[in-house]
Amino acid sequence: MAESPPIKYVAYPRDHWFTSYGTPEKLQALAEGYQGLNKIALTNTVIFFLGIGPAILFGAVGIIVFLVVLCLVVNGTSYEYNVKIAKGMGWHESRGSQISILMGLTASIFCGVVGYLAMEHILRNEMKRYGVRSGLRSIKKPDIEAALEQRRMASEPPTFFVEP
Repeated sequence: MAESPPIKYVAYPRDHWFTSYGTPEKLQALAEGYQGLNKIALTNTVIFFLGIGPAILFGAVGIIVFLVVLCLVVNGTSYEYNVKIAKGMGWHESRGSQISILMGLTASIFCGVVGYLAMEHILRNEMKRYGVRSGLRSIKKPDIEAALEQRRMASEPPTFFVEP
């Protein structure tokens, strides 16, 4: 009796089952940037309300020094997350530093709410394109993880047994 030929496997494309927008790495960068900016927004608000009182005691100079320090702190702490966002959006890395400078400058205006809300709006819209569900005011971490897992599975083509 003749020996069986070796088993062959074929990658089966499934483009019609799944939208191929973006990559898992870009979605991961967006998620890390989103979560980091939420922490920075909370930190900015706390620092603003705890620091403005003592700054007022020193008059106009104290307020100006406090606002400059707040600007530098927000600029420095948001840089890492804004670079991740720029990477996830497909922008040049310098866009991340530009956003950080802008967020630092707006940190003293309504505790930077305008800058954070604008970035959150951009991120939420981009993550929706990946299939991430968002709630009323936030994107839950399990929803991001589910979308990441789906992207990772879709990026690796499945193999099926094919008889020779």
